[in-house]
Parts: sequence; structure tokens; C-alpha cells
Amino acid sequence: MKIIYNCYGGSHSSVTAAAIHLGLVNCDQTPCAKELWKLPHYDAQVKKDHGTLFFMGTDQLGHQLYVAGRRSMAKPMIRALAGIAKVFGIPQEDFQLVNPMPYVNLAMVIGGFTSRRLGLAPLGKPVVTWGTRLAFPQLAKLVSQVKSGLGAATQISFKPRDIRVVVYCDYTGDQQAAFAAAKHLGKDWRKVSFEKVPAGTLRFWGRDSGGSQVFTLGVLYENELIPKIIREFAKLYCIPDDNLILTDLTPLGKVSFGVGALLERLLHLTWLGKIWTSFSAEQRLDRIEQVVEQVKKQLADSAKKTARPAGPELRGTSARLKI
Repeated sequence: MKIIYNCYGGSHSSVTAAAIHLGLVNCDQTPCAKELWKLPHYDAQVKKDHGTLFFMGTDQLGHQLYVAGRRSMAKPMIRALAGIAKVFGIPQEDFQLVNPMPYVNLAMVIGGFTSRRLGLAPLGKPVVTWGTRLAFPQLAKLVSQVKSGLGAATQISFKPRDIRVVVYCDYTGDQQAAFAAAKHLGKDWRKVSFEKVPAGTLRFWGRDSGGSQVFTLGVLYENELIPKIIREFAKLYCIPDDNLILTDLTPLGKVSFGVGALLERLLHLTWLGKIWTSFSAEQRLDRIEQVVEQVKKQLADSAKKTARPAGPELRGTSARLKI
């Protein structure tokens, strides 16, 4: 099993919990500051590292432990990874996401922000360390609960489904991404059916002429984070680059489409939001079509390659399309 401890920044509560799990610190005794500072990845991640899965080690039962910073995207991340696992046939029992954020105290928030976001480690690190020591007993209990539900790690005979998946992303998943999905499948973009689903939910649109499955995904304002976590997760399961194309269309109109999302999601003016979104998409149809053509070319180039098994020997991150 792959166990992913995840928190806002991936530097403190998740690292400490993973360290307790691995026996790097004594779970029965609160460690001193120097012990915490020696832990791998403690107070080390910065914003560009968020979304990366950092390997911490393998526990005594053979389970692989990772830590990740996912900011405030806990629920979207859970939905997105569960969706990708279902699409590629990854066994749900082979991974577990553990959230230590309920045990994060104010000192950890202030100290972590000062150290990692503001870059003032000499000021913030002692504060967040003090907070971590205060939270240590609760983190130890959390880890105990996780470990109590684990058996010995077993080898799961698994190969990801040999399919090609295209995911168009934007703020809500039903804006420029929806128009791109319609264009990709040759549907009339004027008849796009908007469907309000929670952020992080993969919405299936259909299969194209080559058999590739087309989805849309809402990633909210952290538009680079969820796709990055998905790519990291895909890498853990050796899903080939060509089999997962994640395309973020948010940059095509972050402000204008953001107004549509604001009207629909926050002000509940759904009809007005849809009108505004349709108008904004129409102004950018040329750009959306260009992105779709790039994706189709990438799929065509991939299809020309020599067929190869999508087994454990295939490694690499999923493809990133620049727009």
C-alpha cells in the first residue's frame, strides 16, 4: 500500500506523522526541536514543491510512505485521485490518503507561514517547531489509528489499463474545459450541457474516434496543483506519459471565466453565469480549438509509436501540454 500523509504545505504535520509511522521518532516521547529538524523534508518545502509526492520510506510491514503539500485542496485532491484510480483500474485498497490537518494548531500555522511562505525561517521555524511539539501527542494518536488498520503489505498484481485519457481542466470544469471537450468530440459547442459537480470530480464526456476517453475537471483557483498531484500519483503506478494528457485551460481567460464562476458558484446566479461563460468562450474559440488540435496531434503521434505493454517497467510522469 502507498500511504500519503498530506497537509497544507507538506513540511510539518505530514512529515512528523510519517516520521512517527516509520519510527524515525519515538511515538511515546515528544521529540526536541533538534530531532524534528533532522527529519527529512521538515520545514523544507516551498510553494513550487506543493503537489509533489516526497518518498519518506517503507514501514516495517512493507507499506510505502509519502508526504505532500496540497494547500487547501484536500477534498478536490481526494476526488481527483479516486477518479483517476477508477479510470485506470488502480485498486482502491492499494493507496490511502491521511490528513493530519485537524491537529495543526495556531502556532504551526503562523510559524509555517512565516518560515515557508515569507521565507523567514529564523523567525518562523522555532514557532512552528514549538507548535509541532504541542501537536505531537495528537499526531501520534492519528498514526496509531492508521497503523491499526494495516496488515502486512501484499503484492497486488496490477497493470494500469492500456487506455488513453484526456482531461481538460479549468476553474469549475464546466467553462472553457467543457467547450474544449465538446470540440474534441465533434459536438456542437453551442449545445454544451453545463453540469455543476464538486471540484476535483472527473466528468466523462465520451470517447473520440481513436478511442481516447475525454474528461473535464474543475481545479479551482489552485489550477496548477491538482493536475500536478495527479501526475505524481500516475507516476507511482507507472502510467505511461502518452496515456494521460492533462491540459489546463484556465490561462485562456482566468479573469473573465472567473467572473462566470463567481456568478454561478458564489452568487448562485446560475443563468447569468452560464450566459457570461458562453460569451467568454465564444470570444476564445480560436484559442480553445488550437489547444484541442494540439491534444489531438499528441494522441496521433502517440498512436504511431510501436505498441508496448503498460507494465511496471514503464515509468514516467504523465504528459503536460503547454498552452
